[in-house]
Amino acid sequence: MVERIQISNREALEWRLLRILFAFPRGIATHDVYKYLETRYELPLSWQNDVDGGGHPEIRWLNETRWARNELREMGFLVGSDERGMWKLSPKGLEQAQKGFEDYCDQKRRYRQPRVVNLDDLLGY
Repeated sequence: MVERIQISNREALEWRLLRILFAFPRGIATHDVYKYLETRYELPLSWQNDVDGGGHPEIRWLNETRWARNELREMGFLVGSDERGMWKLSPKGLEQAQKGFEDYCDQKRRYRQPRVVNLDDLLGY
Protein backbone atom coordinates (compact mmCIF):
# COMPACT_ATOMS: atom_id res chain seq x y z
CA MET A 1 0.00 0.00 0.00
CA VAL A 2 1.30 3.44 -0.96
CA GLU A 3 1.56 5.96 1.86
CA ARG A 4 -0.74 8.90 1.25
CA ILE A 5 0.58 12.45 1.54
CA GLN A 6 -1.10 14.54 4.23
CA ILE A 7 -2.79 17.81 3.35
CA SER A 8 -3.47 19.88 6.46
CA ASN A 9 -4.97 23.15 5.21
CA ARG A 10 -6.23 24.96 2.13
CA GLU A 11 -2.87 26.52 1.27
CA ALA A 12 -1.32 23.03 1.17
CA LEU A 13 -4.27 21.88 -0.93
CA GLU A 14 -3.71 24.73 -3.39
CA TRP A 15 -0.05 23.74 -3.72
CA ARG A 16 -0.94 20.08 -4.27
CA LEU A 17 -3.46 21.10 -6.94
CA LEU A 18 -0.70 23.01 -8.72
CA ARG A 19 1.47 19.91 -8.65
CA ILE A 20 -1.35 17.63 -9.82
CA LEU A 21 -2.18 19.94 -12.72
CA PHE A 22 1.50 20.16 -13.61
CA ALA A 23 1.42 16.39 -14.18
CA PHE A 24 -1.42 16.90 -16.69
CA PRO A 25 -0.25 19.74 -18.97
CA ARG A 26 -3.17 19.26 -21.37
CA GLY A 27 -5.64 19.61 -18.49
CA ILE A 28 -7.61 17.26 -16.28
CA ALA A 29 -11.35 16.87 -15.69
CA THR A 30 -12.84 17.96 -12.37
CA HIS A 31 -13.97 14.46 -11.39
CA ASP A 32 -10.47 13.12 -12.10
CA VAL A 33 -8.95 15.78 -9.84
CA TYR A 34 -11.30 14.68 -7.06
CA LYS A 35 -10.45 11.02 -7.64
CA TYR A 36 -6.71 11.82 -7.63
CA LEU A 37 -6.99 13.72 -4.34
CA GLU A 38 -9.15 11.08 -2.70
CA THR A 39 -6.83 8.19 -3.55
CA ARG A 40 -3.40 9.77 -3.10
CA TYR A 41 -3.78 12.28 -0.29
CA GLU A 42 -4.83 12.22 3.34
CA LEU A 43 -7.22 15.11 3.92
CA PRO A 44 -8.14 16.53 7.35
CA LEU A 45 -10.82 14.53 9.15
CA SER A 46 -12.81 17.72 9.65
CA TRP A 47 -13.07 17.96 5.85
CA GLN A 48 -14.83 14.59 5.68
CA ASN A 49 -17.97 15.97 7.28
CA ASP A 50 -21.03 17.19 5.45
CA VAL A 51 -21.43 20.96 5.17
CA ASP A 52 -24.22 23.12 3.93
CA GLY A 53 -23.31 23.96 0.35
CA GLY A 54 -25.97 26.56 -0.36
CA GLY A 55 -28.82 24.38 0.84
CA HIS A 56 -27.37 21.13 -0.46
CA PRO A 57 -25.30 18.93 1.84
CA GLU A 58 -21.88 18.06 0.44
CA ILE A 59 -18.55 16.71 1.63
CA ARG A 60 -16.41 19.59 2.86
CA TRP A 61 -13.20 18.50 1.10
CA LEU A 62 -14.95 18.88 -2.28
CA ASN A 63 -15.96 22.40 -1.30
CA GLU A 64 -12.40 23.15 -0.08
CA THR A 65 -11.03 21.87 -3.38
CA ARG A 66 -13.28 24.20 -5.38
CA TRP A 67 -12.22 27.15 -3.21
CA ALA A 68 -8.56 26.19 -3.69
CA ARG A 69 -9.10 26.03 -7.45
CA ASN A 70 -10.75 29.46 -7.37
CA GLU A 71 -7.76 30.90 -5.50
CA LEU A 72 -5.38 29.51 -8.13
CA ARG A 73 -7.57 30.99 -10.86
CA GLU A 74 -7.62 34.42 -9.20
CA MET A 75 -3.82 34.36 -8.90
CA GLY A 76 -3.55 33.70 -12.65
CA PHE A 77 -2.30 30.13 -12.35
CA LEU A 78 -5.19 28.56 -14.30
CA VAL A 79 -6.50 29.19 -17.79
CA GLY A 80 -10.08 29.12 -18.88
CA SER A 81 -10.86 26.02 -20.84
CA ASP A 82 -12.99 25.68 -23.94
CA GLU A 83 -14.28 22.49 -22.38
CA ARG A 84 -16.36 22.88 -19.23
CA GLY A 85 -15.00 21.02 -16.23
CA MET A 86 -11.36 20.95 -17.39
CA TRP A 87 -8.64 22.34 -15.12
CA LYS A 88 -5.42 23.48 -16.79
CA LEU A 89 -2.42 25.52 -15.69
CA SER A 90 -1.54 28.81 -17.37
CA PRO A 91 2.11 29.48 -18.30
CA LYS A 92 2.39 31.34 -14.98
CA GLY A 93 0.94 28.29 -13.19
CA LEU A 94 3.34 25.91 -14.96
CA GLU A 95 6.24 28.07 -13.82
CA GLN A 96 4.96 28.29 -10.24
CA ALA A 97 4.35 24.53 -10.00
CA GLN A 98 8.07 23.94 -10.60
CA LYS A 99 8.99 26.01 -7.55
CA GLY A 100 8.71 24.99 -3.93
CA PHE A 101 5.83 25.25 -1.48
CA GLU A 102 7.51 28.15 0.36
CA ASP A 103 7.76 30.13 -2.87
CA TYR A 104 4.06 29.50 -3.50
CA CYS A 105 3.22 30.78 0.00
CA ASP A 106 5.31 33.92 -0.66
CA GLN A 107 3.49 34.47 -3.97
CA LYS A 108 0.14 34.11 -2.23
CA ARG A 109 1.07 36.56 0.54
CA ARG A 110 2.19 39.13 -2.05
CA TYR A 111 -0.99 38.59 -4.06
CA ARG A 112 -3.18 39.00 -0.98
CA GLN A 113 -1.44 42.16 0.31
CA PRO A 114 -3.72 45.18 0.25
CA ARG A 115 -3.00 47.36 -2.75
CA VAL A 116 -2.59 51.08 -2.26
CA VAL A 117 -4.85 52.89 -4.69
CA ASN A 118 -4.55 56.59 -5.40
CA LEU A 119 -8.07 58.00 -5.63
CA ASP A 120 -6.91 60.81 -7.93
CA ASP A 121 -5.55 58.24 -10.38
CA LEU A 122 -8.85 56.36 -10.31
CA LEU A 123 -10.84 59.51 -10.96
CA GLY A 124 -8.44 60.75 -13.63
CA TYR A 125 -7.28 63.92 -11.84
